[in-house]
Amino acid sequence: MIYSKYPFIADLSKVSRIIFGEELDATELLDMVPEGIEKAKNLLERAIGKTKEKYKCDELCTVLGYKLAIIIAAALDDKWLKNKLANEIATEAYDNFSKDDLGVVVNVLRIMGYDVETLSKPLSVPVRVYKGSTLSEVYPARMSLPTYVSLATRFLSDAHWKVVNKALVGGFVYLKPEEVVRLAQEAVYKKVVNDINEIGRIDVEALPDKIREIVEELAKEVRRGIQKKRKISVEVQGLVPEALPPCISLIYRRALDGENLSHQERFTLATFLLNVGLDVDEVLEVFSRAPDFNERIARYQVEHLAGLRGSRTKYSPPSCRTLFSWNLCPGKEECKKNHPLSEYKRRLWLLRKKSKGRDSGESGEGDVQGSKGGSRGIQRVDGKSGKR
Repeated sequence: MIYSKYPFIADLSKVSRIIFGEELDATELLDMVPEGIEKAKNLLERAIGKTKEKYKCDELCTVLGYKLAIIIAAALDDKWLKNKLANEIATEAYDNFSKDDLGVVVNVLRIMGYDVETLSKPLSVPVRVYKGSTLSEVYPARMSLPTYVSLATRFLSDAHWKVVNKALVGGFVYLKPEEVVRLAQEAVYKKVVNDINEIGRIDVEALPDKIREIVEELAKEVRRGIQKKRKISVEVQGLVPEALPPCISLIYRRALDGENLSHQERFTLATFLLNVGLDVDEVLEVFSRAPDFNERIARYQVEHLAGLRGSRTKYSPPSCRTLFSWNLCPGKEECKKNHPLSEYKRRLWLLRKKSKGRDSGESGEGDVQGSKGGSRGIQRVDGKSGKR
């Protein structure tokens, strides 16, 4: 059945009715399908990076494992784990979507409530003439514009995904198969996060004894795994979080919480951190909590921004005006400067001025530079100079 690959669209009681002819609750199912515990454990261990091996079992076991993993994630109430679990499940779904027929992918999206459909006659759009022949782009699926925007929100800054660059006819965005698959992956991520949020902070003690014992035992193991993986401190060496302007502070905290950041948010945070004195490895530490973190790709991108690759130009973070246009400015009235680096310098100076035992005249001499690199006189968390 489809549920063995996409358990997030399944209703546990309905699946049990299909298999056993009657609706059974989770407690009864765990007695009959104890492998569901192993499936849940495997999902959570893959999410926190403890293993890459997948535990394979039948439809009921897979659905039961998914439901149990969601309950545990809700019980632990950890943003990092929630995002990691959602990303792991969405990534696995993407692999399956890529192998399935387009009709299956569209059906899964429809079950999740999205306005999307395949076309009996694909839309063909002429794009250019080559050696006397007209070459066309073919779009076998479409989704409503609101649906498209809701699923593509995180990467609308990418030229490929901008609405103005898509085939838009009669309120529908026409799509190629690979585009539908990518958007379906995003839909799964949102679905998992929503499933966890809907459960909310549960009272583990109120669960049935059988479920409570399993949840408590697995939660202990997962919590230990999280502690090992989350070695980064809230205050990264070389940075003074208290002095961060609102825009950077918000993105920075979201990065530490393991949330998925947009391309613009990642660019803004990476360039800012590089320009206040953090090196490539320190910046990668901040981004290492991202659900889709890939160290090889991230290192290449950060080194490029740091001026260590490509044009060898070190990038400066966007100005306040640009951040405002990107809707990344949460409180313009709180700032006195027109650039996050300048605002950081101002706030850093105020912090030093208020610090006991410091000479206010000397503390104002520090400088925060832009794209030409580095920092001078930046107060480090470890008390040392920020100069490298």
